[in-house]
Amino acid sequence: TGARYHHTREGGSYHTDGSHIYSNPPDYVGLLCINPAKKGGESKFMSAYKIHQDIQQRNDLLEVLYQRFHHDKRGENNVGEPPTQFEPIFQFSNGKLKFRYQRELIDDGHKKIKQSLSKKQISALNFLDEILNNEHNAVTYTLKSGDMMFSNNNWLIHGRTGFEDFEDEDFKRTLFRAWIRGRDN
Repeated sequence: TGARYHHTREGGSYHTDGSHIYSNPPDYVGLLCINPAKKGGESKFMSAYKIHQDIQQRNDLLEVLYQRFHHDKRGENNVGEPPTQFEPIFQFSNGKLKFRYQRELIDDGHKKIKQSLSKKQISALNFLDEILNNEHNAVTYTLKSGDMMFSNNNWLIHGRTGFEDFEDEDFKRTLFRAWIRGRDN
């Protein structure tokens, strides 16, 4: 559709918020549900620690994910700044795992700067996507009116299922999002 996924009813791939814009993305994501969808729209979560553990069966590919990739900023860069954020998917910072990912933004970022992904990078990203598509690793939660959810954006990757919405504007799915930085960020 070309629209940003949070403006659509489609489900979204697993991702971390703000990692394509900031070298230090928000530490936490908060969601406040005003109105849930008529049907669907469940929030999905997966631990980056579990993902990291699963990828270790292919250590050669895990090493690639510690290298830097271009993440498309989607035009959210200031004049004179590069159009991509050049950061690794996995990194350790202060002894803690940090994870940043949204496959579409990596593919688009490399196209934008006219730098093809290597075969090894594509293999690593495809293997990562296979792990993300294993729903046994996911926790799903349906937010109800008045529910508020906070998640760690450094190691808890999230997505959403597609949904059917109400026709009446007063009942349409409405959530407010907040990005929060911790003391060290």
